[in-house]
Amino acid sequence: MNRNRIFDIVIIIIFLLILLLPVININRINGRLSETENRYLTKFPSVFDSQGNVADGIKSGFENWLNDNLGFREKLVDFHAHLVFDLLHRSPSEKVELGKNGWMFYTPDNNIKIASGTYPLSGDLLKEIVDKQIIIRDKLKAQGIDYIFVIAPSKAGIYPEMITSGNYSVGKTVGDIFSDAMETAGINVINLREPLLTGKKEEQVYFKTDTHWNEVGAYFGYNYLLNRLTSFGIINSKPIEVEFVPSSRQCEFAAMMGNENFLPSEDYNASVITGAKANSIYSDETFDRIMQINQYYNINTPVYMFANSFKDQSNVLLFGDSMFGMWNMPEMLGESFSQYTYVWSQDITQEYIDAVHPDVVIYEIAERYLNILDTKSPVFSINILNNPQAVILDVDSSQLNIGSTSKLNVTVKNSGNEQWSSDQNIRLGYFIDGYDSGYRFDIPKGVVINPSEEYTFSIDAFKVPDAASGYIEFTMLQEGITYFGNRFVVDVF
Repeated sequence: MNRNRIFDIVIIIIFLLILLLPVININRINGRLSETENRYLTKFPSVFDSQGNVADGIKSGFENWLNDNLGFREKLVDFHAHLVFDLLHRSPSEKVELGKNGWMFYTPDNNIKIASGTYPLSGDLLKEIVDKQIIIRDKLKAQGIDYIFVIAPSKAGIYPEMITSGNYSVGKTVGDIFSDAMETAGINVINLREPLLTGKKEEQVYFKTDTHWNEVGAYFGYNYLLNRLTSFGIINSKPIEVEFVPSSRQCEFAAMMGNENFLPSEDYNASVITGAKANSIYSDETFDRIMQINQYYNINTPVYMFANSFKDQSNVLLFGDSMFGMWNMPEMLGESFSQYTYVWSQDITQEYIDAVHPDVVIYEIAERYLNILDTKSPVFSINILNNPQAVILDVDSSQLNIGSTSKLNVTVKNSGNEQWSSDQNIRLGYFIDGYDSGYRFDIPKGVVINPSEEYTFSIDAFKVPDAASGYIEFTMLQEGITYFGNRFVVDVF
């Protein structure tokens, strides 16, 4: 065999090894956390569905798994990121836009459009969202609870002059427009943009390499929030004093660009509460109930509870996002009320309110999410029926046995004065031994049940829960608001 032939064979072997090595070194840990990208990698897709048929989307699912788990992938991602960033001076991620003087900006969720004045929130959508906020306010007012809406401004609206994709300057943003509409509707709204614009003249109030404000910015927002709540006559609590100490943070844009260590840590001043008095609560009746609610809704985000010895301040429940869930904001607000509960959620639900019994509900949202508010708090923002009434006439089933499945027909009469439909979240539910099972049967879309009309819920496969020990009670309800009508008792065996 001549040298040329040997050389060709060696080249072929090397080429095959190059092709095979990523497969040989494929990640074998299903759904592993990628420390480079700060996210969980795609899991291997299910080949068959619950009926034993080939699962839908198996081809795309396998491709996504393969793309995420091939060997040396993370090293290649890191190499590509440095090549694009260091040599070409471009962002290796479409989620991050490079600005001036080391500033970077988040691009999804129409964020840059906040600076350009083209953010999509106007007309019918704006009216629909404000109308839903009126419903939320009135529903809370009927329970003796004050409602406050808080807007955490986007960095793009505070530092627009640092964006390179357009010649932007500080001007009216969607948060300002939304605030005006809410005030016109008589809703107490606090837009935190003013204190951030004022504060940035003295100090840096947002991280350069993160979407969020830093702890200096959070403190400016906290002070303004407390003062506005006092001006509304809702609380009488002065902002606490804090000290600032030098610190550093590995910010989130690094992971978005390919590696959590891709960018150097950013220096900032961390706030420290001196003489903290609030007690953190990790287990009591209220906290435990909130954990049960989170478990029911499969919510894994944090909950913070604080209590103080003084009783002359408000009990506050805040629904919010990461702007209020970090940056020492929970701890500062925890010092300011008799009780403070933070739920990391953008959906107001009655269950949390029933658990906490607040005097004030605060809803906080980042400015870039304002245009999706029509999808938030879906149950709590529907119109309440005025004195709904129902009669369950019959539950038709040959026999209900514990653990068995059978066809079930439940006939209901609308004995009230208003129509029922799925748009109002009118549903059939049932209790097991006196406790709400949580299971629901919906009125089909497009079906309207008028006053005095009867309707039969046809349930093809009703399974009697193993937990049932003696009887089941069927009842009508408006989800998250009230049960109504009689409870029809069915014995189970």
